[in-house]
Amino acid sequence: MFYDVFIDGKDWEDTEYFSKVCRYLEAGNERKGYTTVREFRRRRIEGLEELYKTIREDGYKSQEELHPELSPIRNAQNEIRVNIGRDGKLLFNNNSGNHRLAIAKILGINELPVCICVRHKQWEERART
Repeated sequence: MFYDVFIDGKDWEDTEYFSKVCRYLEAGNERKGYTTVREFRRRRIEGLEELYKTIREDGYKSQEELHPELSPIRNAQNEIRVNIGRDGKLLFNNNSGNHRLAIAKILGINELPVCICVRHKQWEERART
């Protein structure tokens, strides 16, 4: 969706993401605290646009840089999360940071702060030797 909007210049309303959320909300469901399409558009979409603009203009910042008033544990919980696979490859955990990671990829940012959640046992054993 970010590629469609920020690279190809599509309107949000023309993305599958927006259509899917609208159908869900119009069926009377709630999505991440939003109950109407208008509220979703105003709060969520505008927030995603601001996130993209901030990362594009100021670079990618760690959660600690953005929120020094929060505890290190809280900031780590909100960071992009990865796991280390058996071969040492980093695997996206899909628990936090989906949008930030997608935006960083689109903008060509190759290095990001992450929080490692799981280390595969085989990698751990190999790393110790």
